[in-house]
Amino acid sequence: MGILVISIVSDSTAKLLVEEILNSFGAQQEEPLGVLFVKDVVDAYERGTKISGDKVVDLQ
Repeated sequence: MGILVISIVSDSTAKLLVEEILNSFGAQQEEPLGVLFVKDVVDAYERGTKISGDKVVDLQ
């Protein structure tokens, strides 16, 4: 059984988020605990509005 978490964040937040996730497991393990995939999103469009690009994921 696995867990799938999808989180879309700005580039400036991505590195901090990955570091926080990795640090949450404590000391380095001998066996892997899972895999994090980081993927670029080319663009984003908010449905129902004319908001696009980084504004879609920026928290305000």
